Amino acid sequence: FYGGSRGNPDRGGSGAAVVRLGATLATIHACWLVSISHASPTTTNNLAEHYGLRTKWPQCTSLKMNGITSSFT
Repeated sequence: FYGGSRGNPDRGGSGAAVVRLGATLATIHACWLVSISHASPTTTNNLAEHYGLRTKWPQCTSLKMNGITSSFT
């Protein structure tokens, strides 16, 4: 789950990617991808990130995706 805005505040967007990890980088498979635009010029980066998580996490659970964890570098 990720979100951001062009300025802070400005127009922004958020998205999510669910991948299945294999033993090597060559065995990573994209299972589900989604994105949404936030056209309001008052969107902040924090709002875009929160909105992305709030709207996309329920979609993952409704699709019965389990074992979802976050990874930050």
